[in-house]
Amino acid sequence: MPCSHIVDPDLGQPAAGVFAATAHGVSLRQLRMAFVLGGGLALSALLPLFQEAVFWGWLLVFYLFTLALEVVLLQKTRQEQGV
Repeated sequence: MPCSHIVDPDLGQPAAGVFAATAHGVSLRQLRMAFVLGGGLALSALLPLFQEAVFWGWLLVFYLFTLALEVVLLQKTRQEQGV
């Protein structure tokens, strides 16, 4: 049975990218979060300067800022493409 009724044809290529990124159960956002948390844990374990709570606060604020910036830029791109 074809799956054409599941995928909205109006979404086009962006939907294909989303399905490809999550085909193996891991999205790019999950990989990025694992990289950021892993890097933060590595810095915290190796350098005493990064063992303070202010480092984790800074990391959280910066991560959320870049995530919000990404969402805004993606929305702007989709509006320009007319999707």
